[in-house]
Amino acid sequence: MNIFHKLSKRLTCYTEFLLLNYTQMTINGRIKEARKTLKMSQKDFADAICISNTYLASVENGSRKANDRLIKLCTMVFGISETWLKEGKGEIFSKIPDAKITRMVSIFNKLPLPFQDYALDQLEGLLKLRGKK
Repeated sequence: MNIFHKLSKRLTCYTEFLLLNYTQMTINGRIKEARKTLKMSQKDFADAICISNTYLASVENGSRKANDRLIKLCTMVFGISETWLKEGKGEIFSKIPDAKITRMVSIFNKLPLPFQDYALDQLEGLLKLRGKK
């Protein structure tokens, strides 16, 4: 057996191990894995999806269940694949999260509702102005 064959065999074993690991991991573990992949602290991740840091910590450590709302927020804000979160199958991200969009959503979610409406009106106004040029 040559060196390339041995290396290929090891890589295949390692890939199978990773796939098995993701499918055996719980939703809670996958949320933590996704957060780490995004290189975000628990606080930043929680703030971006408008949940408390303590709730996120309790989900990640398995003392609380990840509910449907949390799963939806993770998919909408960070582009995490719902199938991957629920079943551990496929790629972690259904789309690559854009740092500007993630930042914008995080800021938007911190605004009171009247300010959110104002911000949306301003964005729509900018689009109309752009269309007139």
